Amino acid sequence: MIAALAFLFPSMLWSAAHAAPDFSGLRPEGRFEFQGHYDVPQVRIVESVALNTPGAEQRLAQLRREGFVCIKKSPTAFRCTQMARPSELPPGLDETLQQKMKGVFAQFAGPFTEPELVSDTGQGREWLFHEEVLMKGGKAALFRLTEYFDGHSPAVTFPVSEETPLSFADFPSANELVLHAVVNARQDERTLGYLIEIRLERL
Repeated sequence: MIAALAFLFPSMLWSAAHAAPDFSGLRPEGRFEFQGHYDVPQVRIVESVALNTPGAEQRLAQLRREGFVCIKKSPTAFRCTQMARPSELPPGLDETLQQKMKGVFAQFAGPFTEPELVSDTGQGREWLFHEEVLMKGGKAALFRLTEYFDGHSPAVTFPVSEETPLSFADFPSANELVLHAVVNARQDERTLGYLIEIRLERL
């Protein structure tokens, strides 16, 4: 059974700014819209083991042999987790995604301005753009773009509010934004969290 679709976003860079260099990176321009394309690169498998049940020690040993990482979460229970490539997708996943994402877009309409450097660290630089972004069901008056020095794709973040239904996206190229989400499903005693990369493609 599939639970609700939840979007993910990592922590960003928030340290004080230094002397500002000029922005020379790629900036999102135009309209990006969901065209039905997504990837499911990983599934997070979680199984809880109660120590007061028969065979609990044997089950923990078996899970560890299978590559699970088991952490004691309480005096009476372990939580075992493994990341894997999904061998199959749960029934209804595609239908749920297509329905939830239908018509989702982000339109960077300008007017295009020079960004403000708000963070410059050993990890990367973060730029603030005072430019309006239109979205399905809302809009944002500004956005941040983070450039990473380790080769990771740049990331775009929007203010978190009722008017901004999107909060975070990777920006791997001028032609797409990639949203990150998780869909949870049950399989016997396990919870499966399917990590999904949802593509908004430039029109």
